[in-house]
Amino acid sequence: MKSGRRDSPEHYSRARDVLSAARLALTSAVAAAGFAAVGISGRVWAFIPAAIAAVFAIVDAPLAWKGYKAAEERELADLLSGNPCRVAEARATEYGVDAEVLPAGHVWQYIHRDFEQRLRDAVVAALSGEGPRLVMLSGETKSGKTRAACQALSSDELKDAWLVVPKDGASVDALLRPGVLPASWTPLVVWLDDIERYVSPGSGGLYDGVLRNLRCDRPVGLLATEGGRGTSVNGHQLLHPVEQIKGLAACIEVPVKLTKRELSAVEQAYGNDLAVEIEQVGLGRRMVAIRELKERLTRSHDRCREGLAVMRAAIDWRRAGVQRALSKEQLESLYRHYLPEDLDPSDDLFAAGLKWAREPLPNTELALLRRAADGSGDYEPYDLAVEVASQEWPAVAERALVQIIALAQPQDCFQMASVAFDADNSALALELLARAERAQDRRLSATSAFNTGVLLMHTGDPQGAEFAYRRADKRSSQRGAFNLGQLLRHRGDLKDAEAAYRRADERGSTEGAVNLGALLELRGDAAGAEAAYRRAQERGSRTGQGNLQRLLAERGESDSGDPLSGGTKSGV
Repeated sequence: MKSGRRDSPEHYSRARDVLSAARLALTSAVAAAGFAAVGISGRVWAFIPAAIAAVFAIVDAPLAWKGYKAAEERELADLLSGNPCRVAEARATEYGVDAEVLPAGHVWQYIHRDFEQRLRDAVVAALSGEGPRLVMLSGETKSGKTRAACQALSSDELKDAWLVVPKDGASVDALLRPGVLPASWTPLVVWLDDIERYVSPGSGGLYDGVLRNLRCDRPVGLLATEGGRGTSVNGHQLLHPVEQIKGLAACIEVPVKLTKRELSAVEQAYGNDLAVEIEQVGLGRRMVAIRELKERLTRSHDRCREGLAVMRAAIDWRRAGVQRALSKEQLESLYRHYLPEDLDPSDDLFAAGLKWAREPLPNTELALLRRAADGSGDYEPYDLAVEVASQEWPAVAERALVQIIALAQPQDCFQMASVAFDADNSALALELLARAERAQDRRLSATSAFNTGVLLMHTGDPQGAEFAYRRADKRSSQRGAFNLGQLLRHRGDLKDAEAAYRRADERGSTEGAVNLGALLELRGDAAGAEAAYRRAQERGSRTGQGNLQRLLAERGESDSGDPLSGGTKSGV
């Protein structure tokens, strides 16, 4: 991925071309004027070639400028998905909101949710710099997150903001660098529907460090939804990129079921019968025809068997933990494992199955299988179909899982390891993490090594965990260094633990700074301990702040010069 325009080598190369063309035009024009003067005195032949050169140089200069601007616009377009616009001009269906499905005679009406004011306040605070830059709506599939986010942006105080959708996780960082976006696009809202598609443990995606180090040349807020991919990961003992980013966000939970006030509004808008159905399944799910979807997946007597094989392949790809879409070739490779024995795979059979999976449900615009939102042309299952299948279908078959792993990239393996861990399959999780750790991407490799250490500690192998944490630490992992320090401290190796905490602290770890301060204080280095506690306090640590206040109080000092009362030393 190219970096932003202002710090891109291509940017400076094009700028030099423009300047060279302008310089040549100016030089030629001056030379032509000089020769013209000579020509007037009788040497006309000397003026002609200079005049021709001047004409071409003057024409070349604006062409070079236009080429420069076109290249910059193309580079910007490569970072974006869809067309940027002001919020007031945005259409919800172009930003992840499905067209509603209602019985005949009903007209769609928006039902205001109880959390909307908190959501608007959080977005306004993000744009003003008074709150976290990232605002995240968390909830299950089709709980109404995306619709509510669109509604919040339509308020008077936000409707004039510019709305942009990054093409992928790496584009988020590139877009927000100074000078990349037109100066008129302000204030700016970055739309990250299904943030799982953007985050990554590797350097090619969005991760917590991007948000911590965000420097933008205009008011900006990132508005994201999370939890709507049809699967969930509960293994929070492992380092998970979404959970890391979530810790930096203003989070608002969006429940599937409505409150009493919301249900009352539904009844007034749609009548009692529809309100009863919405109360049972949820507003967002009723609006996307969950009953018809479940019927197509599980109860239809005229199901296309090859089509169901295609859908099972796509859904199990997601259920196994892989978040990226499948190519047509990958889908065809997997669907074979789901065909009944009396059906032999062929190009025509796969084409028929793919067509069935892509057909909209009756009276809707919703298909079980969709084109990926990133414009790649690949395929991904409809999120609600994944959730329904997870409830209705058996677990992913072992032979299919073997094929999924064979097709998986290192980042896919990292994601699948969390699902395996949740399923209490530590052996498979370790195998997947080993694959991910072999990645060329240093961040992905380091994070995989760290999670391997966590898993080995969980299974009672501290020696293996130490080796894993050392590998993560060697690859500059902040958390790898900290966990190594914890392990060494617990076994009494304080010298090496201090060194590990120091490396974690140098990489920005709040916990590393606190624990380094505690060890320095233990061996009598009060000045070093104070400095470490101050760094922890600057990073937002209450423990670091408390330890600093206690240390200063013992000397009868404070940051303001006032005496303080003593306290109790604490680590993490």
